[in-house]
Amino acid sequence: TRDIWTPFLRALRQSPTRGHLAREEEHGGPLNAYVVRATEELAAEAVPRGLGVSLHFAHETAPGRLVAMQRLAHLSGAAYFHAGRWPQRCG
Repeated sequence: TRDIWTPFLRALRQSPTRGHLAREEEHGGPLNAYVVRATEELAAEAVPRGLGVSLHFAHETAPGRLVAMQRLAHLSGAAYFHAGRWPQRCG
C-alpha cells in the first residue's frame, strides 16, 4: 500500500480544488475518489471499447454493488482466505 501515497498526494496537490478531488463525497473521501479515478483511467486504456466491463470497489456497499473483496482476493490468488475462521453468513 505504500506505493499509492506518492501519486495520491500528487493528485491532491495538482487538483483544481487543492486538497480535494472530484466526486470525493460520492466515494466517501479523497483516497476512494483517487482509486476510482485511477482505476477507471487504467481500464479505459487497457480494456477494448464495447467489452462491457463493470468496475466494483470495496467502499461501495449499495445493493448490487457489494463484492466480498476477501473472497475475491482469495479466488484471484492475491490473498488467502481461511473460510473456517469466520461464519459464512451473519444473522
